[in-house]
Amino acid sequence: MPVLGTQADDNRHAVFHLSLNKKYYQMKETMNHDLRIKVQAILFNDWDPVGINGNIYLIDEYDDYIENIIDILSNKIEISGIVNLLKNIEDVEIGSTTDAATRYNVAVKLMNLVNESLLSD
Repeated sequence: MPVLGTQADDNRHAVFHLSLNKKYYQMKETMNHDLRIKVQAILFNDWDPVGINGNIYLIDEYDDYIENIIDILSNKIEISGIVNLLKNIEDVEIGSTTDAATRYNVAVKLMNLVNESLLSD
């Protein structure tokens, strides 16, 4: 007949698992924050349909679009889907556009970010 652990053993086991879960979620949160910062930099420095990247104090100008972009990237969408999203944001949300080459280059950079992130997981 197997010997069951004591209540103290069970508690230590539960605390150990909670600790691992906490560390995992802290790591994921840090990775998500790092990804957000990198996406923010790409949008500000490379995309910048408003033309404000000469003023570092406006770096958060495109932050409203970061979550949507990360969601789309995490769904393994193709480059054309990212390009279309950027074009839609320009047309519908911002009212100022970049050119097709800029949108494509930004989409490639964003896709590369996600690929790097997946490789480091």
